[in-house]
Amino acid sequence: MKNFKSLEKALLYFHQKGFATEFKISFDTITCVDKNLQYDTFDFDVLSTHEAEDDGDTLHYFLVQTNDGKKGYMLNDYGPDSDPVSIEMIDKLQLKNLSKLD
Repeated sequence: MKNFKSLEKALLYFHQKGFATEFKISFDTITCVDKNLQYDTFDFDVLSTHEAEDDGDTLHYFLVQTNDGKKGYMLNDYGPDSDPVSIEMIDKLQLKNLSKLD
């Protein structure tokens, strides 16, 4: 897992590696923010996880690739204010502790 000192540095790193699309985690899907496309848990792979500091909080990033080839990132803060997610989504995100990327 790669750790970043800021949100800005993390996003720049992801963009340089080809992960420029932002996805948002929903209950049992992820949504491509700029195109409003949704993907179920079986329609994408989590390639790696990372952390970044943002105003004293640790944020978790997931690099993903969809079954139709879109590459991007998702952000999750795992706090009490975060949206609920399905058991399938939790399983999908927790099972990916080892990076498939160098």
